[in-house]
Amino acid sequence: MDSIRRDTRRSRCGTPLEQNRRLWEEGVALGGTAYPIGAVPMSSGDWARHYGFAWEPLQAARRRYDPDGVFGRGPVAWADA
Repeated sequence: MDSIRRDTRRSRCGTPLEQNRRLWEEGVALGGTAYPIGAVPMSSGDWARHYGFAWEPLQAARRRYDPDGVFGRGPVAWADA
């Protein structure tokens, strides 16, 4: 869930990106996952949590089939990037 606001100034609740991150953390705590093109900057640890058990096989497939990162980085923060 992303917070969409026109006012980008820092408020008592934080910036819109900080608010988005807080909302994302709350959603994950309830069992939710991220929308890959959402407005929450995510680390490789965040992506590992998002993909769960599939993260390691996904990393292995990426290393095998795209060792040079030709297919682009996209929103995923790869641990080996």
